[in-house]
Amino acid sequence: MRQISPFVVLLTCAVALAGCGGSSGDSSTSATSATPACTPQAAITLGGPFDGAANGRALGFSFQVSVPMELSALGAFEVVDPNHRDSITLMPDPIPGITTPIEVGLYDSMGLVASGTVQATDPLIDGYRYVTIPSVMLQPGETYTILGNFHGSEAFFAWQNTPDFTYRPSVTFTAMQSVPSSPTLPAMPPGNPQSWSDQYLDVNFLACEL
Repeated sequence: MRQISPFVVLLTCAVALAGCGGSSGDSSTSATSATPACTPQAAITLGGPFDGAANGRALGFSFQVSVPMELSALGAFEVVDPNHRDSITLMPDPIPGITTPIEVGLYDSMGLVASGTVQATDPLIDGYRYVTIPSVMLQPGETYTILGNFHGSEAFFAWQNTPDFTYRPSVTFTAMQSVPSSPTLPAMPPGNPQSWSDQYLDVNFLACEL
């Protein structure tokens, strides 16, 4: 059998930067790559009944986070209510769910920073359909807004003064956003000039805490 020179073994290890059972000397890179990715969690968890309404509005909410987060998906609620009745005529007006694309935007204090369009075929998770977007870092101390443009859509829904929803502990609701919709998302959060009093939780997001 051919003998391999110890010098050749050492030279091979040095070139490969793998000290034959040792480390390459870049421990930070190894530690980072070995860290498992977290599973993104929703900002809002829902429960209980809802009231649907056939109307086109831009709806959402402003919020702050208590820890850094990596936001990776924006969501719109999938309203399905076969027993819905028109609020004025009280005639049957079934709501079939998302059938037209819904644009959802994320804002910081400078304006729109990311957006995505939710389709009827996007993944459904606990009542919301989500579209994946390039990751956005959320930082404590900044106020963010998430807004869904329900322009031309069949419905939005309201959680009418009920405790049957929760924000995750690291997300704090700060203000509601509600205006008549237009064909595109506004450049800045529109506020709530008509002083709608209920929290319309039509939009959601998925994020990892860092």
